[in-house]
Amino acid sequence: MGIRGVAVREIFFENCRIPADRLLGAPGGALALIGAIGATSVLGAAAAATGIAQAAVDVTIAHLRERTVLDQPLSAIGAIQARMARVLLELEGARAWVDRGLARVENPQPGPPLPVWMAKIGATEAAAHIIDQCLALHGAIGYSQALPMERHCRDIRAFGIHWGNNDVFLDMIGKTITG
Repeated sequence: MGIRGVAVREIFFENCRIPADRLLGAPGGALALIGAIGATSVLGAAAAATGIAQAAVDVTIAHLRERTVLDQPLSAIGAIQARMARVLLELEGARAWVDRGLARVENPQPGPPLPVWMAKIGATEAAAHIIDQCLALHGAIGYSQALPMERHCRDIRAFGIHWGNNDVFLDMIGKTITG
């Protein structure tokens, strides 16, 4: 349905021999390698979701300035201005989550990377809500394939599921802080 910009494919290795100098780590050490890159990929999902939300905001602001109702641009209507102000607050909050997670990745500490997990949840959920709000501000045309909003709506759903399901991260955070 979504994330069509990412070519996800299944790869099968049967009867393959990998030269020792081409291995990414020690034989049998895949879990350690995955753990080392895991926080970066989780944070990448948070950052990508935030970028998609920014793209939706940019398209929406342009639309609100161009579209008129009763001889005034939609951007001049107070309720719409207030909705966009809330959208921008959420977008800045998503950026703050990503920054906090990045600080943790750049300065590793012992223990679970709670700021990274929180960044994944906070940014992806904010992005989904932002895109929903932006879609509503486009009216019926926003729900069509004529605008990029359709792609943003499809793509953003994957970010709460892929790269670690948000529900699983919530469970891990809950167990860590209450445990």
